[in-house]
Amino acid sequence: MEYLTSAIMGFFAGLFSTFLMTLFELLFWKKWGLQGIFEWHENQILVSKLLRKDPDKLIFHGIFLLHFLNGGLGGTGSSYL
Repeated sequence: MEYLTSAIMGFFAGLFSTFLMTLFELLFWKKWGLQGIFEWHENQILVSKLLRKDPDKLIFHGIFLLHFLNGGLGGTGSSYL
């Protein structure tokens, strides 16, 4: 049970960290667009391939879903260190 609690706390810590990082990245997105943030660009390509959509049309909900999922899973993994 201790591992589950640690994993859940790690996941939410990763989400919070990702939220703070996103606020910082918005500055770069406003200046350079999607190309200014490599991870968002990767997420856009992944989501457009999965949904079979045009990669030139932004899919913000997919970009941020993958962004926060990666952050949460990263927090989960680091909670075991």
